[in-house]
Amino acid sequence: MLEEICEENEIFLVKVKIYESGQALRANLYFTGKTDLVLRNYRASDAIALAVFYRIPILVRKNLLQETMKT
Repeated sequence: MLEEICEENEIFLVKVKIYESGQALRANLYFTGKTDLVLRNYRASDAIALAVFYRIPILVRKNLLQETMKT
């Protein structure tokens, strides 16, 4: 469905940004083409699946990738 909407509007998914929102990971999806469009606050798992399928860069903050050490 998303692919058809993108084709009709001549836009393409160009990147996915993952961020932390409370205890959950969320994502912004960035589209470009005739117009620029940002879909905000989507589930990170859905956004990552789309990015992997379409081979789109996934941007993640460095602190999300580091394991916190408890003392």
